[in-house]
Amino acid sequence: MSKETARGRPRIPELDERILGATRELLAQHGYFGLSMEAVARRARVGKQTLYRRWPRRPLLVYQAHFGGAERATSELPDTGSLAGDLAGATSYMDHVFRLPGTVTLVSGMVADCLVEPELMAQLRDKMMTPDLEVAEVLFARAVRRGELPGGTDLRALAEIMAGSMFAHHILYGQVRAGFADVLASTLARLAS
Repeated sequence: MSKETARGRPRIPELDERILGATRELLAQHGYFGLSMEAVARRARVGKQTLYRRWPRRPLLVYQAHFGGAERATSELPDTGSLAGDLAGATSYMDHVFRLPGTVTLVSGMVADCLVEPELMAQLRDKMMTPDLEVAEVLFARAVRRGELPGGTDLRALAEIMAGSMFAHHILYGQVRAGFADVLASTLARLAS
């Protein structure tokens, strides 16, 4: 038996979009901290059990509703032929994502909810950060193959520095100063080589 049909009726795919749509509407009206799982279930016209079976916690639901849970494809990474160029493209993309309306507030709320539940933090990190870190590691691995970085370079550490700097700057300041992504990219390129 598949995971989706193990108990009860088969899962109805249209319910996911109805729930996510209700979540987006309520986020727009009430913000992250004004959103309750009960209100989402009511707005989507589903039972709370249906909602919690799909998304057991508010941060996971909000992540899916806002970001779509989209996987980042390594083929979409800029391959400019140089570490500096690749970093400029990657940091520019990260900057763009954080500038999407509501992103900083939602991410701040999700992280705040997760601070008291380490297991929930691990789940959110796996969804939100791990794909970006893996993409960044590919970018740094290219630089190793091109000879721009020495073999044995800690690619994950470089990826964490890049993602963590952008994340912290957006969360702490709300509006990143113009040019921060470029400064971060050029600084990382100098530090890494």
